[in-house]
Amino acid sequence: LPWPTQANEVFPVLPEDVDGALVEAGFVYYPWPVMEGMKRLVTSFATKEQDIERFLAVARSAAR
Repeated sequence: LPWPTQANEVFPVLPEDVDGALVEAGFVYYPWPVMEGMKRLVTSFATKEQDIERFLAVARSAAR
């Protein structure tokens, strides 16, 4: 993460293989034009912990 997390939005820079795996798994987020590969991820009180855990699991698997 290029910046500290201060709210319900994070802006990771994702490698292409991780980005592709997350999109293929059905996650929806948006490119953020500050840096190449940067994405904007937003959570809310309705975001389920299991969805975050699945997101992280898919990302970790793709990064190997």
